[in-house]
Amino acid sequence: MGKKNRNKKINRLTTPLRGSQTVTANGVVHLSKNPEAPVFWITLIIPIVCFVGAWTAPPVATPMELKSYASQIYLAGLLIIWLLLNLRFNKYEFKFCSARIAFLCLFLFGTASIFWAKNPDFWIYKWNKWYAGLAIFLMALHINLNEKNLRTIANLLTLAGLITAAVGISQYLFGFNQIPQSAFPSSTFGNANMAGQLIVLTGLFPLFLIFSEEKSKSSTWFYALSISLIFTYAFYTRTRAVWISCSLQIVLFVIFAALDKSNRPKWLNWSTNKSYSALLGTTLFIVMINFDQNGFSPVWEVAGPQIASITTSINSSAAEGEHRYIIWNSTLDMFKDSPMIGVGLGNWFEAYNNGGYADLRILGTQRAHNDIFELGAELGSIGLLILFTIILSMCSHIYRLVLESEGQKRIFLTIVTIALTGSMLNAQVSFPYQLPVPLIITPFLSGLLINGAECYGAKIHIKFNSLFFAKIGVFTSSTLFILILINDFLWFNDFKKLNKLVSEMDTETPWVPKNPFYNQAYITAGRSVVEALKYTDTQGLSNNVINVLQSYWPTNFANNFMMIESHLRSGDYTRAEELANLTRKLQPDNVFASEFYLMQIYMQTGQWQKLEVLYDHLKKEPENFLSKIESAYSMLHSASINLQDFEMTNIFFERFIKYWGENAEILANQGIYYINVGDISNAALSFEKALLINPDMERADEFRQFIKDYSDQ
Repeated sequence: MGKKNRNKKINRLTTPLRGSQTVTANGVVHLSKNPEAPVFWITLIIPIVCFVGAWTAPPVATPMELKSYASQIYLAGLLIIWLLLNLRFNKYEFKFCSARIAFLCLFLFGTASIFWAKNPDFWIYKWNKWYAGLAIFLMALHINLNEKNLRTIANLLTLAGLITAAVGISQYLFGFNQIPQSAFPSSTFGNANMAGQLIVLTGLFPLFLIFSEEKSKSSTWFYALSISLIFTYAFYTRTRAVWISCSLQIVLFVIFAALDKSNRPKWLNWSTNKSYSALLGTTLFIVMINFDQNGFSPVWEVAGPQIASITTSINSSAAEGEHRYIIWNSTLDMFKDSPMIGVGLGNWFEAYNNGGYADLRILGTQRAHNDIFELGAELGSIGLLILFTIILSMCSHIYRLVLESEGQKRIFLTIVTIALTGSMLNAQVSFPYQLPVPLIITPFLSGLLINGAECYGAKIHIKFNSLFFAKIGVFTSSTLFILILINDFLWFNDFKKLNKLVSEMDTETPWVPKNPFYNQAYITAGRSVVEALKYTDTQGLSNNVINVLQSYWPTNFANNFMMIESHLRSGDYTRAEELANLTRKLQPDNVFASEFYLMQIYMQTGQWQKLEVLYDHLKKEPENFLSKIESAYSMLHSASINLQDFEMTNIFFERFIKYWGENAEILANQGIYYINVGDISNAALSFEKALLINPDMERADEFRQFIKDYSDQ
């Protein structure tokens, strides 16, 4: 008995204290004897930001801004708390590996780009998102990847996907419209494409919970229904990039499960109950993708055109007007002009719109629609080199996991790998890594993957006894938290004031943002306000908003054109003409957008001599230049009728149809041309076509009366 007691004491003495275990790992920073990272509170931010949205239905909805503020404030605050907990321990261990070093270098290089960024305000806008990503990445590196914590993470990621899917499905099937949407069905994200990026990153995690040891029969059914709803919503988004990414993920998972025969019994806990739940989930998915708000809608009628459009886009080109190719060409030009260090973090938006790279076919765009291209433009070859180092390092970790991992950790980290792979594919034709939600989920999953792989690696570390670094970390993170809190509050308050002006239709009070750091979303939100007020009698409010944008970007074409249009609608032709002439001096050669605004002004004010001079000049310009501007042939067509240059009218009409197709305005003007040349039957036919396209178009009643009179003859 005495010997057994002595053995028990020895066993207790050889058991390490909680939080002081030395993990066999290599990394950048690891605190030895530190408390376990709070996995629940770290992961909780993901479902929180999925729920955050414009639930009060403001007239100017900025859901991605709300998600940004929530993630930045939450994670910056949580990082302080976690660092404060570590102050109780004075023995630290610095560790190094290529993946951690590369992630840290990318953040530091992006931070350093403030010194060459042309627009520091936009640097701040993006750096805040990067800091939130850094915070969750650092904490993910210190999560204990035991089965309990893995289930916690998977449950919260499933909840995030389920929240997004539930709201999106209610919008798609039941017309739920409490939350404003720009691209239906957008869930809480305002745009279906952005919501789909969340699905790509979280959609497979219910599988981990299904394959794990069954805690209860009801929970298995819940997870099966969850993954069914999540992928149903992915289908409802009708987003090509999301469809391709999710399809790749499913294929990769099937290949892994098929090839992992020797390890499969250790991570696959299957049962009859799971078979039935899987059958129900699959059946529910197949049924739901055949329905929309109007009832039964066969899946092939929805999927067919989308799949065909993928082929069309791939086979298209910038010359044919494919928007992504146009933007990518401009982005590559940007990279060529600043190949080493780029234009600075967050400054793609500035460079594209004010650096001479904008294409008049796509004015005002905020993203490159390819995250690797955008990173190359912003941080140059150095940024790309760091990114490729990250990718290679992660591949090395994945290879190590394939060789050595097992059990629940193996299947969990496999799903993490597949989620990141699908997201990276999505980033080639979209912009997930410019948005707040993917910018916290991706570093979080990357940190977990590195953390898990390091459990099978060799230790490379430096130990020292000091509180110095912990105190520096607490001081720095606390300072940044205060700055981010103040900055985000001021940005939020500026949008709140804009919403107040729009909701009250206040045409007298100017909108003056208080935050000295200009938010990119001021521009996109302001332009949406101007666009929404285009056909209202509140041009004073529209002018107040566009004045703010123009004062910040005085030479920006998109702002100037919106200002010209606003003055045209309010009848201030003198100011519109002044702005058009000013923009004409600024625009590049072989670009004639300002000239067409001047033509419109001259026609509406009866300045026929000026119109004729400008018309004679423009009609001789090459077709390959004029075809890039939608209004070019429409305006020339209208001017040819006013100036009775009927020989050119049909030519301009045919060229417009060739490049832009039929619209109500061009058909109505062609009808007026037919009246001028005495072709009454074709005039009536043109008016009928125009009214079919737009029954409420300008002068619609006159056209209907003409058709009636003609038919009565």
